[in-house]
Amino acid sequence: MRVYCDVCGEETPHRLIRKEKYLYSCRTCGTVREVREKKPLEIKAIVSSGDRSSVGKVTLNDGDILKVGDEIVVELPDRVTLAEITSIELKEGRRVEESSAGNVQAIWTREVEEVILRVSLHKGRYTESVRIKVPGETVFRVDGMIKISGKQYRITGIKTGKRMLKSPSQEAVAKEIVRIYARHEN
Repeated sequence: MRVYCDVCGEETPHRLIRKEKYLYSCRTCGTVREVREKKPLEIKAIVSSGDRSSVGKVTLNDGDILKVGDEIVVELPDRVTLAEITSIELKEGRRVEESSAGNVQAIWTREVEEVILRVSLHKGRYTESVRIKVPGETVFRVDGMIKISGKQYRITGIKTGKRMLKSPSQEAVAKEIVRIYARHEN
C-alpha cells in the first residue's frame, strides 16, 4: 500500500504491522502510523433547473466539508452537472449552512453549468417576460446588447441575488443573475 509519509514528504510504500489497530510502517523511513481507508459516501442531491428538479447524488469522503454556496459536481441519471449548494439537511432533519459530509442526509442545489435566465424585455409601453438558457459562466454587462428571437435589446439593469446593477459597464455572470432588464433597440 502507498500512503503519504509526513517524514519522507511524499507518498511511499507502507506495510501492515497490526491489522486490528490499522498500523502501517513506512518502508522508506520506518515511521509507524495509523491508516484508515476512507470509504466514499453517496449523498442524495436535488438539483433545481428552472421550473424542474432532478434527484442525483454526490460522492464524497466522510471528512469533506459542505457549505451553502459551494459548487459541486452532481451525478444525475442522464448526465453530470455543476451545481451550487443552496441548502444542507442533516440526518436528524435540521437544516444547516455547513456540515461534514458524514452527517448529511441530502443537499439541495441549483444548476449553474447551464442556467435559465428571466429577462424583462421593454418595447415602448409593453413589457414581455421571457426565459433563455445560457452557460452559467456567460457574462452580461449593463449597457451591453442581448439578442433574443432575432431582435436586439440593450441591457438596462441586472438583478443578482445580492444587488441591482444599473451603471454602464457593471457586469455579472449568468449563474449569479436573478433577472435581466432590457429595452428594444431600433
